[in-house]
Amino acid sequence: MPSLRAIRALSLAALLVISVDLGRAQEESDTVGCFSRNVTVSTDRPTYSNATQTAQCGVMEVMGGMDRVWVGRGLHQDDVVQALQFGLTPSMDLHYSGNLYFGDGTHSGSLSGVSDSYAGVRYRLTQQTHSVPSFGLFYTVKVPTASPLFGMSTGRYDHFLSFLVSKDLPKVHLDFNVTEQMEGRPGAAGHDYNDAYVLFATVPLSKRLSLLGGGYGFRALNAAAPAYAVTSVGFDYQVNQRLILDVSIDEGVTSGAPRKRLGFGFTYAYANAYRIFSHPQERTW
Repeated sequence: MPSLRAIRALSLAALLVISVDLGRAQEESDTVGCFSRNVTVSTDRPTYSNATQTAQCGVMEVMGGMDRVWVGRGLHQDDVVQALQFGLTPSMDLHYSGNLYFGDGTHSGSLSGVSDSYAGVRYRLTQQTHSVPSFGLFYTVKVPTASPLFGMSTGRYDHFLSFLVSKDLPKVHLDFNVTEQMEGRPGAAGHDYNDAYVLFATVPLSKRLSLLGGGYGFRALNAAAPAYAVTSVGFDYQVNQRLILDVSIDEGVTSGAPRKRLGFGFTYAYANAYRIFSHPQERTW
């Protein structure tokens, strides 16, 4: 466990980064930055990658969707996904995600409940240049909010640290992630470790429609969780400045992978919270 001194040092460093970023943002006009009237949506759905680009500063985004996963051997899973992200500074955003409903079923019966919850923070370290991609970090902790009964949760906290790389090329955008995972052992002390690798490309097909494709894979976590790899393809459609709809399908390419997944969802940029509270005359509630 980290010492109290280390926690204090990290907290002070985070506060310094936030204050510098927000200080720069306050110098910007009403049309850009953290106090902008102009609210735009950004999303990593429906890919499994995380871009270095953070949510617009001050803007709260709501994400949701439904998934059906065919695991194999007559087993399927249904998820109702919810997520929030908030642009804390121009270079940092906060994340929360979990499943409002998680169903695990076979032909003979089913189990259902809520999933574990995930909270995280993403920080963009650098902006991309003509020849160099942008880099970022994303830390996530899993909170065991699901019931450990029937294997719906390990009942342990898990930690994930991702190194992010993003680059805009002619007619395509690339996101590559490497994630170190530390997962608690159910019913035992200690943790298991593995790595995950994700690569996705986004290709605009029109002003509103984009094609997304790529894959991800995990090294073996333990004897019960072997290595596997999955490919994925999807589309997103920007309805307007604040709303994006998406659909995707995955196909397992190794023996340990889920056989297939079909999902669809949305991302909606709700409002710029900084502007609402700094300009009370503009509130509509």
